[in-house]
Amino acid sequence: MAVIRADDFDGAPHLDIHSPNGTTTKRWLNDYGDNKINMKAARQFLLKNWEAERRRYENELYSK
Repeated sequence: MAVIRADDFDGAPHLDIHSPNGTTTKRWLNDYGDNKINMKAARQFLLKNWEAERRRYENELYSK
């Protein structure tokens, strides 16, 4: 199950943050004007925060 993913569609780099109820929100990232740098920054964010994002998702899933 995807919990969070990074992409640069919709005109700017962002994270798509998924919730168990099927909704997705966008967290916009800085646009450095270079896709390689943008994705490197997104990857660093994900490596640093993946556990917190997993906990967020699980809390939403089990708090019903």
